[in-house]
Amino acid sequence: MNDQQSSRDLIRRFVGLPPEKRTILLERLGQQGISLSVLPITPEWRLATSDLPLSAAQQRMWFLWKLEPAGSAYHLAGMLRLRGLVDDAALQRTFDALVERHESLRTTFHQDGEQAVQRIHPPSSLPLAISDLRDIDAAHGD
Repeated sequence: MNDQQSSRDLIRRFVGLPPEKRTILLERLGQQGISLSVLPITPEWRLATSDLPLSAAQQRMWFLWKLEPAGSAYHLAGMLRLRGLVDDAALQRTFDALVERHESLRTTFHQDGEQAVQRIHPPSSLPLAISDLRDIDAAHGD
């Protein structure tokens, strides 16, 4: 059995435990300096628990945010100017498809005791605010 198969087997056994036993196991592993965050997140894991350990990169993001909550280290600003008519329904479907496909767009971090966890939320529609700017004075444009 290879390492990846062993990891998947361990995850299947872990998610098969009742939630209170999973909590006890995680606490005892943590006391020994062992973290399950190095294991791959499988579909079985996602279905069995709502809170997952943070990856190393997520732990860095969480740490930086705790140091400076108003900081913009992970904000990427950008703008795109489009000319012409926009199909509002198609734009809505596009964003909904993106949110459904990419779990990172549905993930939030939470403090659980002394440990931060990630929570992946189910897909939902992203409400878009549409503003019609056609009647704005041309002097304010370009």
